[in-house]
Amino acid sequence: MRALDTNVLVYALIANSPHHKVAGALLRALAEGERPWAIPWPRIYELLRIITHPRVYHPPMPFGTGTP
Repeated sequence: MRALDTNVLVYALIANSPHHKVAGALLRALAEGERPWAIPWPRIYELLRIITHPRVYHPPMPFGTGTP
């Protein structure tokens, strides 16, 4: 079982990240692959804390409004 790190999720979500393409490709490979993988619930919490906090990610992403 593979578990994703918060940074992979952040990089895959943030299109202007220098690691966006690599992180997106990793997520696609996991989703389309046959090996089991998971996103632990603490990683989801961390992801939301990072992308919505104005001192961590500027400008913060709006939460609950659909597509960023």
